[in-house]
Amino acid sequence: MKRIVFMGTPEFAIPCLESLIDRYEVLLVVSQPDRPSGRGRKIKPTPIKEVALEHSINVFQPENINSQNSFKKLSKLDADFYVVVAYGQIISQEILNLPKEATINVHASLLPKYRGGAPIHRAILDGKTKTGVTTMLVERGLDTGPILMQKTIEINAQHTTGDLHDLLAVKGAKLLVETIENFYSITPKKQCNLDSTYAKLLESEDRVIDWSNSGEAIFNQIRGLNPWPLAYTHFKNKRLIITKSEKVKATKGVGGEIIGIDENGPVVKAGNDTALILLEVKPQGKSAMTGDDFLRGYQLDLGDRLK
Repeated sequence: MKRIVFMGTPEFAIPCLESLIDRYEVLLVVSQPDRPSGRGRKIKPTPIKEVALEHSINVFQPENINSQNSFKKLSKLDADFYVVVAYGQIISQEILNLPKEATINVHASLLPKYRGGAPIHRAILDGKTKTGVTTMLVERGLDTGPILMQKTIEINAQHTTGDLHDLLAVKGAKLLVETIENFYSITPKKQCNLDSTYAKLLESEDRVIDWSNSGEAIFNQIRGLNPWPLAYTHFKNKRLIITKSEKVKATKGVGGEIIGIDENGPVVKAGNDTALILLEVKPQGKSAMTGDDFLRGYQLDLGDRLK
């Protein structure tokens, strides 16, 4: 039976870990240290740690995976493979060389496209119609290692980042097992750096809706930031989060202007002869609500502006 050390932290990595537990001997789970979370800022275990403990697997959470203490601990394990899935630290070559066979990474894009920390968000924000998962050999560069296997998935116009996250997590787990089972017959393929793109982490300004942008761009922004960190605008000087919208054609009005009242929500003008019907919103200090509930509960007039 193959012996695995698993390195991962967020929910995305859970299907991969569970698929390994079902088939192989997982010697150790390495995860980021527990951090404060929520309004109370209570220390919360990482999602991967919770799964590991449910299966009585030892967990190691170093602040620095490349420390001498980490090396000593890992070097005592007789692992065939290390598997890295959204772990969150760059791993030294010294540690990458420890497993007898290889260190394999699962990445949520079709590399070399969307290297980096936010490949799922960026694919939707950019309006892509397909993405996928890649297994690769890990090297010191950021997602630059030789490709082992890839699977493609279609992105439809209604997919949010949350939807795509869940689909890719399951697809990645299946591809990981397939990669390990066929490892010795796979010829790694070097990535072409000229074709690479970078999926940079989200910043606060990515959340703010600019109503001069095209309706298509804003539509993608809203679903690309759902369920986190969520896109927002301002209505009557208060923040209004928008979680779902629908594109329609519109020529009159200026960016951010309420140009119509649809049965499902207000119609807001965007750029490029388009508008958006706001289907789901969350006003500041209030619970999430449908667009029609927003119409009933708030005084909206034609000509009002979202800013």
